[in-house]
Amino acid sequence: MAEAPKEEKKQEELYKPKGEIKTIKSQDDDRELEIYVYGKSKKAILVFYDIFGFHNLKEDEDKADCSFAKSNNTIEFFDRIYDAAGNKDDYMIVMPNYLRDKPYSRKPDWGKFGEWWDTVGNLDKLIKEFTNTVLPFIKKEYGIEQIVCIGQCWGGNACFKAGALDNDAIKGVVSLHGARITDDDCQKLKKPLYYVQCKDDYDAAKVSEVLNKKDFSKLCEIRDCSGKQHGFSSSGGNYKDDKWVKENITDFLLNTKEGKDDKDKGYIGITQFLKNVFA
Repeated sequence: MAEAPKEEKKQEELYKPKGEIKTIKSQDDDRELEIYVYGKSKKAILVFYDIFGFHNLKEDEDKADCSFAKSNNTIEFFDRIYDAAGNKDDYMIVMPNYLRDKPYSRKPDWGKFGEWWDTVGNLDKLIKEFTNTVLPFIKKEYGIEQIVCIGQCWGGNACFKAGALDNDAIKGVVSLHGARITDDDCQKLKKPLYYVQCKDDYDAAKVSEVLNKKDFSKLCEIRDCSGKQHGFSSSGGNYKDDKWVKENITDFLLNTKEGKDDKDKGYIGITQFLKNVFA
């Protein structure tokens, strides 16, 4: 008697991005650079994603036991930021794929992470391509006049680096569960900051201590959300659960009403921060 065919495990459907991918020539790398773009405006949110990039590491495709499921969480998060704007020309989303097809594995070997951070994930190299390739492209292609950088994890650290540049077009930076933030990063910052500390991240109180002395301190929002897991807004998020999205993204991060964080402190959401720093 023939055996019944084994039922193949159905791959969960990924979120469908609302924007489009453009491919441009890089001034700093022999490889072309993909850029995800959603919306159109003279103001742009420049994205620095987490270490897992676009979840497109080829070696991960055959691994059934990855620590982080393949997803489009990061793109979905930034699509939601755009959709939360009051008007569709308030700002556009620009998300370069800096890591190309070599993001960190979703089955991470944390013992090798420091080496990756210093080589593939080198932030000086990242900021160089941001400055020499991405900024000139969006200015020429879209006439971008104002920028806010938003980053998660590895990208949250990159936002501090971008916020230390002498660039008048950059109006502010948002660091969500930024990795390996230091006092030196805070000292060098020249732009208003929206900072969300999660579990094991750099202490929000130390960030506040430095930024309270800067002349743009009133535009900053520093939140101690140490009850949240590092990476909750990106690869670690549960975007398939509508209730989770409402509680953790829509209400907790994007809201325009005053709420409470883990330390029961009043705060504004990212949407309001963007309105405050964009002229």
